[in-house]
Amino acid sequence: MATQSPSAELLNNQSGYQDDNARFFDEDVPIIPNKMQELLDKYSGIPTGEEQVRHVQRLRDKAYQQYQYPCLGLYRFLGLALSTHPLYDVHVLPLLCGDKDTKDATSLDSPRTFLDLGTCLGQDVRKLIFDGVPVDCVYGADLLAEFVDIGYDLFRDEEKLPRTHFVAPADIFDESSRLKEFDKKVDIIHANLFFHLFTWDDQVKAAKRVVKLLRPRMGSLILGSQIAHQESGEVPSRPGRRSDSMYRHDERSWKRLWESVGTDLRLSFTVRSSLSPYPKRKGVDDTHEGLSRMTFEVWRD
Repeated sequence: MATQSPSAELLNNQSGYQDDNARFFDEDVPIIPNKMQELLDKYSGIPTGEEQVRHVQRLRDKAYQQYQYPCLGLYRFLGLALSTHPLYDVHVLPLLCGDKDTKDATSLDSPRTFLDLGTCLGQDVRKLIFDGVPVDCVYGADLLAEFVDIGYDLFRDEEKLPRTHFVAPADIFDESSRLKEFDKKVDIIHANLFFHLFTWDDQVKAAKRVVKLLRPRMGSLILGSQIAHQESGEVPSRPGRRSDSMYRHDERSWKRLWESVGTDLRLSFTVRSSLSPYPKRKGVDDTHEGLSRMTFEVWRD
């Protein structure tokens, strides 16, 4: 039977904007998806069962006490989003693992580089390594350096994964951040639940900065997913964000954004996306009718 997290009352009554955030905090014992159970068991050595559940809940509560993000409060980091993307098995893994049969215009003998932008606790980075990608190929970046520490506590892999493989703090809008070390070096960028956080203008700025990180050759790839809407447009943002609003896309507006970026940079991109119904879950109320989940891929031509 589901029980309330010991920290729930404390977390939901802290100062600030927690009244709104209460709906983004799952008080129940987490249901850990099979893929994450396997990762924590076989990669981190944390046995499936009560011990694993207690470990996940304790680390989530610790993180949420400092940072009231839905991805933490609702255990969304357990979802391993990258591995659910349609390109994961057919392109991402083969390319990063050096499969010469990969039909890809970037096929060269040089090592590949993957960057998880907005890596959160680094869960997708660990999944890649568990699935056979060499550690030297995989990097993560996040605005909050504390997330890196929590990720190491969660996965207990300090000896397997050097901290130099995480760039934090990393502000996509700060040209002087450590992200500049990756300029023109990245083959695949994963940007999950990232672009939709910003206004249209800031998304354009972020997209241009992301393109600068990519290797300047055909076949370099940006992929991910984000919250979308059947009718695109600016919507109010949550307190504490970069601006008071954020832009939610439909498929046409998402393609239009990359056309604008391409025009400004004198480049062209092949943009593919698909929409699926946004799952009804805690934190999503009836006023969010029309929400969708967009899965996307943006290829440099």
